[in-house]
Amino acid sequence: MKVNDTVTAIKWQNDHLLLLDQRLLPHQVAWLDISSTEQTVAAISDMVVRGAPAIGITAAYGIVIAAQACFTKAPGSWQAQIRVDLEHCVMHGLLRSTLSGLLIA
Repeated sequence: MKVNDTVTAIKWQNDHLLLLDQRLLPHQVAWLDISSTEQTVAAISDMVVRGAPAIGITAAYGIVIAAQACFTKAPGSWQAQIRVDLEHCVMHGLLRSTLSGLLIA
């Protein structure tokens, strides 16, 4: 495989996620700016990102976004607030409840 034969579908830039909107390929290249857990859930649900590895990486970045937002709002109690975001991910099938329990234990 040549170096230029790869496609980058996920980019972390500063404090947010950029996702290549794979629904538009190959006719159009568009990047979505993702800066919340809700946007992450919607992007995965709407199949903006496709393939198990890319979906898993996107979900992990969604958790990072949630942690950042919770820590910014309440540095002393961010763990309690992130539970809400993790439960949102569990509810939409993007995170198993057992993994969520490990993350917030």
